[in-house]
Amino acid sequence: RHLIQLSKDFEHLQVSATELIIDGNSLSLLASDSSANIHLFSYDRNNWQGQQLLRRGAFHTGTTINKFIRRRPNPIDVDGLGAQKGSTRTCALFGSTSGSLGVVYPLEGQ
Repeated sequence: RHLIQLSKDFEHLQVSATELIIDGNSLSLLASDSSANIHLFSYDRNNWQGQQLLRRGAFHTGTTINKFIRRRPNPIDVDGLGAQKGSTRTCALFGSTSGSLGVVYPLEGQ
């Protein structure tokens, strides 16, 4: 087995937890840092020959996240957020050092 680096972010970040989010054909990476932020990166092999992760957003949570867990949502449609059968969409549940729980879920973009 080999570990191969596909891409990286060139900014300094003290990461406390990471997880992948899959939404159809797109792959994104969540990373939480020591400053209580969640960063969202995407991988695009056509940009910079795939060597640089693209920053898509950052969210301040107010508490340090120490664990992400990737899950496939239930196929039951609750308020239009449920996954359809056969969907490759995943979400990430997280827990923080303050005891709070949360979820990061990809939504349809307009």
